[in-house]
Amino acid sequence: MMLGTSNNTCSSKYVHVVGSVTSVAEEMAQAVEILFGLNVPPSAIAVIKHLHNLSASYHCVGHHLYMTMLHNVYKHLSSERLSMEHIQALSGFPSVWVDIDEGFKHPSTVFIDPKIVDIDLKPYLFALPSMLHQWRSLMLAFGCNQELTPQLLTGVLQNIKSKHDSYSEGDFREDISTIQLEVQKDLPIVLQIVNSLSKEQVMLENLLLPIHQKDKSRLTLLCVNECTYSDWLNEETESEDGECDVHYLHQSISKTTAQMLGVNISDDRDYDYHQSESLPTRLNSILTAYVDGLSIPKEMIQNADDAGATEVCFLYDERQNWDARTSLIEREMASLQGPALWSFNNGTFKETDFKNFIKLGGATKDADTSTIGKYGLGFSSVFNLTDVPSFISGNTMVILDPHGSYLGKQGLRANLKSARNKATMRNQFKPFQGVFGCDFNREVICNGTLFRLPLRTAEQASASDISSTCYSRKEVNALFKKFVGACGNLLLFTQNVKSLKFLFVPSEGDPQSPQLLVEVVKHVKIPPTTLPKGDKIKRESILVHASKEWQRLAQQNDSLSIAERVDVEVGLSNNIKEFERKCSVGRGSVEWVIVWNTGGKESYKFASSGELKHLLPLAAVAIPATDLSMCPCGFYKKGHLFTFLPLPIQTPFPFHINATFALTKDRRELLRKTEDDKFMYGVEWNNILLRDVVTRALVAALKYVDLHSVSTAQYYQLWPCSPEQTDYLGKGFYRMIVDEKQEMFVEERTKERWPLKTIRYLDKVIRNHPNIGDISFKAVEKFWNCESEVVMDIPSIVLDCLFKQTGCGKDRCVTVENFFCRVFFPNFDDEYWETRDRDSLTVFAIKCNNTAIHQQVEAKKCIRTSHSGTLKRPKDCIDPFGVCAKLFSAEDDMFPDKYFWPVIDGLHRAGMLQDNLPWNICVERASTVSELYFTDYEGAIQRCKNILQYLGHHINPSNACLKPCPQVVLKKLRNIKFLPVLLCPESWKFVWKANETDCALSAPNETFREDTSNLVGCTQLILDETQLRSDISDKKMTDVLHLLGVKSRDDITVKSVTLQLLSISEALQDSGLDLEMPDCELKKICTEIYSHMNTLYQNSSSEGKKEFKRYVSEHLHGKQTILVGNKLVKPKQVVLHKQSSRKPGMYTLDQSFEEYLQLFELFGMVENNTTGFGCCFAVMCLALVFALSYGLYSL
Repeated sequence: MMLGTSNNTCSSKYVHVVGSVTSVAEEMAQAVEILFGLNVPPSAIAVIKHLHNLSASYHCVGHHLYMTMLHNVYKHLSSERLSMEHIQALSGFPSVWVDIDEGFKHPSTVFIDPKIVDIDLKPYLFALPSMLHQWRSLMLAFGCNQELTPQLLTGVLQNIKSKHDSYSEGDFREDISTIQLEVQKDLPIVLQIVNSLSKEQVMLENLLLPIHQKDKSRLTLLCVNECTYSDWLNEETESEDGECDVHYLHQSISKTTAQMLGVNISDDRDYDYHQSESLPTRLNSILTAYVDGLSIPKEMIQNADDAGATEVCFLYDERQNWDARTSLIEREMASLQGPALWSFNNGTFKETDFKNFIKLGGATKDADTSTIGKYGLGFSSVFNLTDVPSFISGNTMVILDPHGSYLGKQGLRANLKSARNKATMRNQFKPFQGVFGCDFNREVICNGTLFRLPLRTAEQASASDISSTCYSRKEVNALFKKFVGACGNLLLFTQNVKSLKFLFVPSEGDPQSPQLLVEVVKHVKIPPTTLPKGDKIKRESILVHASKEWQRLAQQNDSLSIAERVDVEVGLSNNIKEFERKCSVGRGSVEWVIVWNTGGKESYKFASSGELKHLLPLAAVAIPATDLSMCPCGFYKKGHLFTFLPLPIQTPFPFHINATFALTKDRRELLRKTEDDKFMYGVEWNNILLRDVVTRALVAALKYVDLHSVSTAQYYQLWPCSPEQTDYLGKGFYRMIVDEKQEMFVEERTKERWPLKTIRYLDKVIRNHPNIGDISFKAVEKFWNCESEVVMDIPSIVLDCLFKQTGCGKDRCVTVENFFCRVFFPNFDDEYWETRDRDSLTVFAIKCNNTAIHQQVEAKKCIRTSHSGTLKRPKDCIDPFGVCAKLFSAEDDMFPDKYFWPVIDGLHRAGMLQDNLPWNICVERASTVSELYFTDYEGAIQRCKNILQYLGHHINPSNACLKPCPQVVLKKLRNIKFLPVLLCPESWKFVWKANETDCALSAPNETFREDTSNLVGCTQLILDETQLRSDISDKKMTDVLHLLGVKSRDDITVKSVTLQLLSISEALQDSGLDLEMPDCELKKICTEIYSHMNTLYQNSSSEGKKEFKRYVSEHLHGKQTILVGNKLVKPKQVVLHKQSSRKPGMYTLDQSFEEYLQLFELFGMVENNTTGFGCCFAVMCLALVFALSYGLYSL
């Protein structure tokens, strides 16, 4: 607490008035204040000092506290009688509060009443806040200006001029940015002041005006009489014309303003001098581009759709209305009361519609992206069939007469409720009465808009500058045919119109009961819904919604997708036959999936660039539930482009495309760049629409299509795949799928969609194969064991486009190698496989020129045999056409099934045996002959022949692939009984070795050639060579038999032939009878034996001969071994020559055997040259004995 005297202290109630300059007592009773003299009001000078402190310390943060104090200060001062001293003090500092941010200002810069239009003149002048107007008189006393006068405004201009002139004179050039900022602040103030003064029509000689500056960092103001206005200024124009000393007025000041301010106007150019043409001529030029036809109904539907109408009707009216050709607006209007084409919609014109209607070419809708009319021809298209169109909307009638020759003026708008109009034009309206409910007796005459287009007569056509076409019934018929052919397409993309009719009133008909010809109804089955959330769009059309939302979404790198499902029904009545006989009456409908989409970054960037105005990147695709070519009458059979209504442009797609395309003037073609054009933004816009927006719509539509109602094949048919289709959308479509990871690829069983990175598809080399395509795909579906991947059946044409347009997706392929190495062969033994399917895949694998697959084929028992179907490895199979095949029979189960014959060469590469049999198998084959012998004798013999033939190929082979038989194998073969033994010939009467065995087969090492039968047949097995005759040559056969160890004549030893001779001798002795065989047979046998033995002896060495003599003497001496006649006799019984007196029991040697005398002597035959031979021999023996006895000879 502080203490003070009453002389310098005041009451607490004055705390807000002088609190900053005087002590203030605490709050106390009034009586106490009076007692101490505290209730005396503070002096004016103290209050002024307190106000000065408030002004100096003001801050906007606590302005509410300042306002309380300020209120009390101004209130107190207004109650005081201020002296001149007080006034001077108040005007000497910022004593007037103007607003929160600006705070206090000098009274001289404040004005109380704006008077002139209120403008912002800060920081030069400030308007007194209305809350302070209660102290108006006090503010005037402070020195505030009572009103904003032209003088104050010119003062502001002078201040601005001084400031900016100082910039040019001083050193401010060093900070250009500061000067530019000041120019940006001051120029708008200057322009506001200038415009305000011109509106007040104030003419001031010293008025300062801004001049044109090429340097935007300068602001120069000059007196009005120094300035000149010019309307052809640009950025390159110099600030002044140095030659003529002319200063041009700033380009932001209009010519009108300049004139009002008294500025000199440069009039050396006449800008009113220009080309012009009459309205009919202009319309004629428009119609030259706009071909007559569907453009008329399309334009009427567009206008109706923009007006929010849900129904559009056309009526061909043949009535002449003879009773309505008087009491008209003008007599010339009578010729317009005849046949007409009417168009009605249930939307009513607004005032803005009436204003826009009279503008040509639909230009009024160019800036409105929420209407479809901006993409049409404009109402001008109706002038194809009429010169004077008219319409009633609500209670207003409009008539257009471009010539002015029927109405007297070029147009008329009339209020039909006006009594004057009713009285003077009663028959003018008569044709309208009853048409589509139009009733002049109702409060609202027409609940909608009703157009009447009187058909141009021949007389009118001859006088028309718009069109020379007379619109007779023939032209109407042609128009109607066009309408019928396309009517089902007209409502496909409309925003509001859901019903369309075409009716007819004959010449004597009643307009209230017209004949229905065609009716089109669009039923919305699923209303517009955003994707993917499924939110329904309410209370506005798709076009309006897209216009509002697309920019916001595009900035977020997103787009708007909307889907709807509609059913368009076309009904053709029996009455249609009068106009179109080819159409079948009845009703037909097509259900459509329509998906709309706004664009992405690319289209947003272009639309925002300003190169073209009022762009809306919006597109849609309409996909029919049935094949487009199968749609009924009234629908296109091929895909078309639309700009909300159909264009005469076909596409290669099985669906329709709608987009905000840039079109040629006649609205019949997309805008295209020619070689003469530098750059066409419309063409670029179309390319962006197709690449970005239409592509997004198609992607969204494909993701929306119900896969349970269409097959996967039909789904992929909607993809752009053909060259014509990819020219439209290909690259953008496939690029978007890849870059945005769109879930587009369909798994057949679950009908789920997946992105590219998660799918697997089968290589088209296999998938498209007619025999194994389906088998292979199902196998991959069953056995592909990656949980994160889904196997899909994707058409090859789709994959080819994906690769070509993006270069992506090849890594998702289950290649031929993957299939066989990861799917087929690892699961080869699974019960899943059907035999024929498995064989088909194996055959394909064998054909593959792939090392990994080849290794799988080699290692797997995958070849089914022909006999029992056993699975074997290729190397365990025999080529049924190869050399080796002859060594096997079907029962051996070594031949591949006939199904594999087409790939024999492949089996060879996999190791199947063809011409070179492993030698161990060859040994095995030889061992099977004896087994086969007991079941199939002929087969056994044939196999033997084949084995010999096979071996023959390997003796001195010409083919380097054929290797000689190893000795170890020959050793085995020589001991296997597989050669046929020659059975005892019928003429053979002796012992035959083969008769002693159970099997008629023998091993090569115990078998003799057939030509040795006479030498060893009794004691050795003889080869039956007759059965072995084949294609092999005798020499080759001899070589083979020799290789196998079959003995020939050269191999017969003295022992073998001795045994043969003894066997025959014994046989002749044992029989006890003379043999009943020709002498020649026995003689032949013996001759061969003697000859062979003699050869052996003669060819022996000296030692060999000794051994020969020893063996023969030991085994044959004295035996019956010499043939005499038909018997064998002992050698001692044989004499060399016949003698006249021979002893009984002696035989003469056959002269043919005389060459063997030396041999016979070894047998024991004594050469008997004379009869005393025996006596001499005896005497010699006795003499020898005598000598020995008497020791005449020593041993």
